[in-house]
Amino acid sequence: MARSALITGITGQDGSYLKEFLTGKRYVVHGWHRDECDVTNPESLRVALQQSQPDEIYHLAAQTHVGQSVEDEKVTIEVNAQGTINLLECAREFVPNARVFFAS
Repeated sequence: MARSALITGITGQDGSYLKEFLTGKRYVVHGWHRDECDVTNPESLRVALQQSQPDEIYHLAAQTHVGQSVEDEKVTIEVNAQGTINLLECAREFVPNARVFFAS
């Protein structure tokens, strides 16, 4: 049976390359744009994890624009710090056997 992966930040540069790589390894790859699954919203994470039931989670979603991070520190903290906490808590609850890979 094919392994399943969920990639947060799948539409970003690293996420899109990782999707290609994993697809080439015959993974079933799941990922959503932040409008569909926002790491700052635990409910949307819960739905994504329950729908995809991934074996592996690659957490690449982040606020990466330096200028924006300085201009709006609150959003940066919500996405980069609290978003990671939200994902880890939801993974522990809904897919406890999934391996989580985090890139910062």
